[in-house]
Parts: sequence; C-alpha cells; structure tokens
Amino acid sequence: MDHYDEGSGPSLLEKLNGFDKAYESRGVGSDKWRREARECFDMVAGGGAQWDATARAAMEEIEANPIEINGVDPMISAISGAEVGNRQTVRFSPREQGDVQVNELLSGAVEYERDECDASDEESQAFRDALTCGLGCTETRMDYDLDPQGQTRVDRTDPLEMAVDPAAKKANYVDARHCRRERVMACEDAKALFPMLGDDGDEPEGKSSAHHNNPGQAYSGENGGDNIPPGHRVIKEYQWRELESFTLIIDPMTGQQVQLSAADIKKLEAGGVDVDTLGGVRMRRTKWFRAFRAGDKCVKEPLPDETFTYKFITGKLDRNRGVPYGVVRAMIDPQRWRNKFLSQIDWIIAA
Repeated sequence: MDHYDEGSGPSLLEKLNGFDKAYESRGVGSDKWRREARECFDMVAGGGAQWDATARAAMEEIEANPIEINGVDPMISAISGAEVGNRQTVRFSPREQGDVQVNELLSGAVEYERDECDASDEESQAFRDALTCGLGCTETRMDYDLDPQGQTRVDRTDPLEMAVDPAAKKANYVDARHCRRERVMACEDAKALFPMLGDDGDEPEGKSSAHHNNPGQAYSGENGGDNIPPGHRVIKEYQWRELESFTLIIDPMTGQQVQLSAADIKKLEAGGVDVDTLGGVRMRRTKWFRAFRAGDKCVKEPLPDETFTYKFITGKLDRNRGVPYGVVRAMIDPQRWRNKFLSQIDWIIAA
C-alpha cells in the first residue's frame, strides 16, 4: 500500500460501523444468511452433516442407523462439470480495419495472464459456491510478492467472508454501493501486510470483536463458532463508492475540458479567479475507496482501478429476504426426507 490515510478521527470509523450495522441486519453477511449458507455446504459435503442434531438423536433413541445417501453432491458436481466444459474465453474483436493484429495481441496477452494465475479454475470454484449457497466471489488484484513488476491474480474468495450492500438487487451485485471482506489472519502475517494498523487491533485469544461474524470458524459446531484461533486477529476490508460533485469548464487558454473539484475551485477563488465567469457546469462522478480495519484502528486509500476488486456471482434472488440462493436450497428437505425414509425402512426390516 503506497498511500494511505488514517482517517479523520471518528468519521471513517463511524462510516465503517454503519456498514457493519447494515450487514448485520439484513442480506448477505447477516447471521441468518450465514447459517443457511453453512447448512447448504453441509448438504453438499455429506459425511453425516446432512442430519440435524434433533433428527439424529431421534434415530439413535430407537437404535436405528441414520443412513445418508448423498444425492446433492452429484447434482452440484454435474452442473459444475457442465460449466467447466463450456468455459468462456476473453476475445478482443476489431471494430475498424487494421485492428485485427492489435486485437489478436490483446487476446493473447489476456489469455496468458489468466493462465498464469489459473483464473478459470478459481472462477469455476466461485461458480460452484454460487450453486451451493447462492453467492460466489473472486478477487482480482496485482501481486508483487513473487514478481516486482506485478502479477495479475484472480483468487476465489470464501463467500462466508463476504458481506454486501443489502440494498443491491441486480444480478452479480453490479449495483452494490459497498462490500466487506472479513478475514482471520495470523498476527505475524497481518502485521507484515498492514503495519499501519499497529498492534491496537489485536484480538484477545478465544474472543471475537463486537462487530464481526468470524468466518475463520464458519464450519465448526452446529451453528458455527465465534472464537478466533490463538495467535490470530480479524482484518476487515471495506470497499465502497461515493458520488463527488465537480464543475466542468472549458479552459479558455487551451479549449480543452477541465474538471474542477471543490478544492480546485477554492484554490482558484483564493487566487482571485471568478469561477462563475468560466461558465462551468455542475456534474457528479463516482470515486472508489477501500479501508482496512483491525479493532477500532482503520486506514483508508483510493481504489486505483476505480471499481471493486471483488466480483460476485449470484444465484436466484429471494425477493422478500433480499438474498441470493442456490440450487441446494430446494434439495435440503427432499434429501433429509430421503435419508430418514431409508433409515426407517432399514430399521423396520431389521426389527
């Protein structure tokens, strides 16, 4: 991180707390959605996880064997395999005569970069997540650890680490105003990546901060745990966009369009320039930011690519709850009925 701002006191922290409050109340990132997502992943994984505690206890009480014949995973694997077999590739098409060679070079460069970071495999895994819980996510970034010149990375992100603007309704959350990723990292790694956060945000062992749902323990226990492993801390990353007003004028010296921010106008007025005589037009533009937070210490920086680094794949939309859902939701009750039916038939025959 080359440039960062520790925020102007409580204003940045209040903004991030407002995001947390929105995620906790509704949508992706809320406790209710996380419980359902963990349940969907359990249904796909099987291995005894398809039985809830009450049904398993009832079967064991009558000394019946709780049979589990997983029909969910083959269905998800079949759909995922169809996606792998029909992967799309990025191609640049020429729009004018003479652009063919240039576009072929661009297509080859993109294909090379994607092969280097296994982007297709990461996107296929995110697609499988979307089939399972309704949300898949990838992060596109530049990695300078192995190559000082920078290497493009496309990494699949655990959907249980993500929280998205509850007001977003469009497919793949293209209309989201903000999102958050919540990671549990080893303290040594966190200090190396985010030295500006210091040690104030270190979480006490075995306890979680007041404003987070810990994805590090998302698959432990019946409802998921909230404990942080010893020697680890929670790092939250927020990304959001804001509308900024500016004035568009024509430079009388060059005849070119110039965008003046509020700070630019103040400087001109301080220098004795009457901005009103320039005939400017008031307009708005989108500015992109991200912040990292550990505990109550946070830092902020602009997003250089002027877009979210996280890209989402969404399933069908549950209109009333405002969350996406995948194929597995419709298979939970039939799969449990099948398991219980076969178990009872087996018990009756044995008896």
